This record gives sequence, structure tokens and C-alpha cells, in this order.
Amino acid sequence: MELKRYFKVILRWWWLIVVSLVIVTIASFIFSFSQPPVYQSTTTLVVSPKATIGDVSTVRQSLDTLDKATIINTYAEVIRSRQIYDQAQVSLNLAVGDRGSVEILANGVQKTNLIVIEAQGTNPLLVYNMANAVAEKAINYINDLYEVYDVKVLDAAQPPVIPISPNVLRDTALGALLGLLLGVCVAFLADYIRKPMETQERLSIIDADSGLYNKRYFLQRLYEEINRSKRNQRPLAICLVSLNDLSSAEHDQDKATHKAIFRQVSNYLKHQMRQGEILARWAGERMAWLMLDASEDVAHKAVKRVRSKLEQGVFEDEESGERFFFNGNFGVVVFSDSITESELMSVAEQALGEAELNGAGGVVIKSASELK
Repeated sequence: MELKRYFKVILRWWWLIVVSLVIVTIASFIFSFSQPPVYQSTTTLVVSPKATIGDVSTVRQSLDTLDKATIINTYAEVIRSRQIYDQAQVSLNLAVGDRGSVEILANGVQKTNLIVIEAQGTNPLLVYNMANAVAEKAINYINDLYEVYDVKVLDAAQPPVIPISPNVLRDTALGALLGLLLGVCVAFLADYIRKPMETQERLSIIDADSGLYNKRYFLQRLYEEINRSKRNQRPLAICLVSLNDLSSAEHDQDKATHKAIFRQVSNYLKHQMRQGEILARWAGERMAWLMLDASEDVAHKAVKRVRSKLEQGVFEDEESGERFFFNGNFGVVVFSDSITESELMSVAEQALGEAELNGAGGVVIKSASELK
């Protein structure tokens, strides 16, 4: 189920993921393509006991020392030193603009007596010359450090032909992967932010006690539906509902129980509405029902059905187990042109007042034209 939920988030925000993928991929391509090419030339040195050593024990001891990598690491540090670098530049008689433009790396190869010198820079010829010059100056310096070791060139540097970077294809592919991951992260972040906002928006139109829409939202929807009814010549009706015996129940029960029972009744009636219709808390225990595409006949049948369902409903207090039964009064007004929503609700109030005077289960249906 978790994977299914994650998949839904990705489908909801697919456009955000695509935008991130495209932007980062293009940016990676442009950045990589605009970078100057970097070349590399490599020289390999080998360290060994000098051939002039005749004492076998001395040779064995020198080999044991090499196995500890101390000598190799020392030589590598010497090769990377500023002194050797400067001597190499001087020997090549470099122009001011070329000085310091080549990076020198020197590392020992594990479990060997080899040292690899790498020269990297944007000028392939300069990189090649610096690799050999650094090796030459380093060998001259190193051979004077220890009398028992000899350092020689195993593989001399070669002029580089193909740059080692940038690799436009690789960088673009990595950019695409990064863009995809970034897009997915942004999608989940957007979804995380969206839920509290939607919840807050929903709470702002919901009555806390009943769980129904509040009066403000009902009037907003009524205004929209009136305009739609005028434009499309579709019927519209409003019904105000009051619950009988709920007020007496309030006297007999505490406020928490009364509120819980009212919420049960409200939720029960809400599920009797047709899809798209609005049931809201109007005032006190009264509810407002916005009936879409409802002529006088349709409204009358709908009210009879809901009144019957309400009378059949059984509502129970969870703590005490006490059961409650309710019926209601219904004041219906059928919309006609040239009337505002406030005038329409005024007629509905009159209809409900008359229904309540008629006794429990009373239904009064009026036309909005009766206001005139």
C-alpha cells in the first residue's frame, strides 16, 4: 500500500518531475559543454635497491623497508612539493601565463614499489612536458636522499590526445539522474505541503460541531448556483430543516452528549443527499439543504424521502447507551428569477416557521415569487 501511495504522488506531480528533469539535464549539458578540456599525462617511477649494493643482508633490509611504504610515501611527498614543481617550471622556461597551470599528483601504487606521477592541465603539450620535467627533477633530488635506493623511470609520459574531462555524455546523464531524483523529492515536498493547506481550506468551510458545511460556504455556493440556474434555466430549491425533540434532549443530556448526537444526525442526513447537493448548518439546530435541479415536485419527493429516512434512524449515546429518535420540519422554497440569495433564504425561513407550527414532521413548500 505504501508503494501505491508513493506512485500516486508521483503521478499527481509528474509535471514537476519532468520540469526538474529537463532543467537540470539542460543545465548539466551546458555546463559540461562550456568547460575547457583537461588533459592528463602520466609518468611511472620504480624504486628499488641500488645494484651496487653487494651485501645481501643490506638488500634484504632495504626491501623490508620498502614493504612498509614509508619510503614510497616520502618520495611521493617530495614529488608533490613546491620545490620540485618550481624546478620543473624553471627548466621548461615557462611563460608567466603558463606558470601554475598544471596540477601535479603523485601516489604510490598499493603493494608495489611504483610511484605514478600525473600532470593535468588544459594545454596538452605543457602537461606532457611538466610530467617528464617533474619526474626528472624528483629523481635527481630523491637519489641523494638514501644511498641504498635507486629511482628510475619505468614508463615515460606521452603527449595526451584525448581529454579526460569534461565527458559531456556522462555529465549529462548524471545531470538527468540528479534532475529526476530532485524532481521526485520536490514532488513529495509539494505533496507534503499541499495536504495541510487542503486540510486548512477544508476546515475553514466546515462547521466544527456538526461536520456539515458552515453558513458562509452555503451562501457562497447558493450565490453560484443561482447564477448557474439563471444561465442554464435549471430549477433550484432550498430546504431548511429543523429537528424535533433535539432541544429537549439538550436539557436531559450534557452538552458533550448533545453535540455528539447532533453530529450523528447531521452525518446521517448528509448521506441521504444526492451527489453534488450541499447540506450546511444554518443556525442552532437548523440545517440548510441546497437541492440542485429540483423543481417543486422533485423537491417534495426528496423531502418525503429524507423525512422518512430520518424517522427510521436510531441514534445512540456511546457512553450511556441511550437511544434517540427524531423527526423534522422542512421549509422548502423553489427558486424563481429576479431574486437574491438573501431574499430566497427569507422565504425559506417563513416556510420552515409555518412547518414548525403544523407540528412534528411538517413540510411547507413555497415559491420564491411569493416574496413579491
